[in-house]
Amino acid sequence: MTRMKELQMKLERFAEKRKFWRDMRNAVIAPQTRDLMMGYKSRIQAKMDSYVEKYDNALPDDSLAIAKAQEGRLVCREILLELDENVCQKAIDELDAKMKALNNEIETLAENSRSDKGGFEILSM
Repeated sequence: MTRMKELQMKLERFAEKRKFWRDMRNAVIAPQTRDLMMGYKSRIQAKMDSYVEKYDNALPDDSLAIAKAQEGRLVCREILLELDENVCQKAIDELDAKMKALNNEIETLAENSRSDKGGFEILSM
């Protein structure tokens, strides 16, 4: 696979991720879905609180219950972070910067691959 093709595929992956984060941000702030997302957030927060309670009530030598409670709390925390408008915007901004740098690299590569040669001379490149 050529370097240009690799860069274009990477750019497409960044574009897909950016679309996800834009859609997520829009779902969080749009008037039509804001209440629904707030409901999801409160349910996830309640689940996270139940994991904290399980952790607090676990016996000190029950390492399996402690680990499950910690992992559940961390998963809930991560999901709650993804449902935050500021986190979504930060992810979008980071992807925009990466995409811009990648576009610049693609343009530089395209300019460098252009040649003054013509006809059969191009075939020897």
